[in-house]
Amino acid sequence: MGSTFGGLEIARRALGAQQLGINVTGHNIANANTPGYSRQRVELETTLPLFAGQSSHLPLALGTGVEVAAITRMRDGFVDGQVRKEIHNLGYWNEQKEVLGQLELIFAEPSENGISKALTQFWTKWEQLGHRPEDPSLRAVVREQAVSLTDSTRHLYTQLLNLEQDLDLQVRLKVEEINSLAQQLADLNGLIGKATASGATPNDLLDRRDLLLEQLSGLTTITVLPQAAGQLNINIGGIGLVSGTSVRKLEISEPEGVPAVVKWEGLSGASQEVRWQGGALAGLIRARDEIVPSYRGRLDDFATTFISEFNAIHSTGFGLENETGIAFFHGTGAQDWTVNPALLDDLNNGLSLLAAAGSPDSAGDGSNALKLAALREQVLKFGGGSGTVGNFFGSLISGLGVESMNAQRMTKNQSQLVDHLSTWQESISGVSLDEEMTNLIRFQHAYSAAARAVTAVDEMLETIISRMGLVGR
Repeated sequence: MGSTFGGLEIARRALGAQQLGINVTGHNIANANTPGYSRQRVELETTLPLFAGQSSHLPLALGTGVEVAAITRMRDGFVDGQVRKEIHNLGYWNEQKEVLGQLELIFAEPSENGISKALTQFWTKWEQLGHRPEDPSLRAVVREQAVSLTDSTRHLYTQLLNLEQDLDLQVRLKVEEINSLAQQLADLNGLIGKATASGATPNDLLDRRDLLLEQLSGLTTITVLPQAAGQLNINIGGIGLVSGTSVRKLEISEPEGVPAVVKWEGLSGASQEVRWQGGALAGLIRARDEIVPSYRGRLDDFATTFISEFNAIHSTGFGLENETGIAFFHGTGAQDWTVNPALLDDLNNGLSLLAAAGSPDSAGDGSNALKLAALREQVLKFGGGSGTVGNFFGSLISGLGVESMNAQRMTKNQSQLVDHLSTWQESISGVSLDEEMTNLIRFQHAYSAAARAVTAVDEMLETIISRMGLVGR
């Protein structure tokens, strides 16, 4: 038989379980907008029954109430893994998109301030000079167009160098961020390990760790390996970044003449350099080491060939005073491309040195100027390719446009995929206020009913204690 006070014990357990349910529901509601928070659920189960013997039947099991078996964190490990996998792809393509977008802004094509416009005006003025070679104002315009072209090219080259330096700085900042996230993850591993060892389920700590894992996944590709006591090991390229509560940090190595290289602290040889497979940092490194230098190199090829071919023709002509033609441009590439200072010297009649004539003592001869203007249509060799000046520069710009559009498309596709997976994750882990309000009402009424049961048992005991045993008095 059960105890006379067994009803009170059942009601007490019910009060405690329903109160805990109210507390968990309130915790869910309070964190409905907290990033990374996972909905928690109270798992209730019956307590062990008491068995009362009967004369002619099997033992009768008497219920003893309810208890909280666990507070479960609503999370799906498979979905979390898929989200992390696609977030690092999104980070990689997003960085590519941003850098290529900056390159498009730097080249500013097509626009009134771009090199294509400066080239068109440069060729047009040389053609006009071929028809009016003795016009001093037209000579001055030709010179100024040349100055505008070289200034624009040098400025563009400098901007590309500055962009590489900015990317290098961003790489350093991302490395610091990875080290910071790794240390936070290691600290959480320690806290989670202690809580798990004591028999607790540290749901909120697990949420914080999962949020940090997503942030780290955006920066680089990681491999997450579960360990004992709820801890995780985290690898990058097969090397352990976080092992329990220990961290192997990344460091910046700066070999002379090359961009900064990210290496593992405390390792040597081939395993010292980090093997990036994806993420924002890999995207930045590729942009810094490949994309921007590629366009800078092609711009340099453009300037180098232009200087050589133009000077070769200009030097064969003659100026207004029968001066033998000189090099029109100085420099070895885009970085130092300038107009010959002698042509800019107005005190010494530098304008007369423009070699528009094809032969000496030929008044009105502009054949060399027309020959220079015709260079516009000649097929030239630019580094590893060939084409006209306009076609080469146009192919550079169109190639940039295609690459930028591809990065935008990949970023959009990855963003949609991440949004889909995040929605799936949210459907599992997210807090629904409607559902929580329903749960709150359920727990509240169950608590009230348990309290009413306490009152009923109390009244029963009052009857037994106060009203029974009075016969014969």
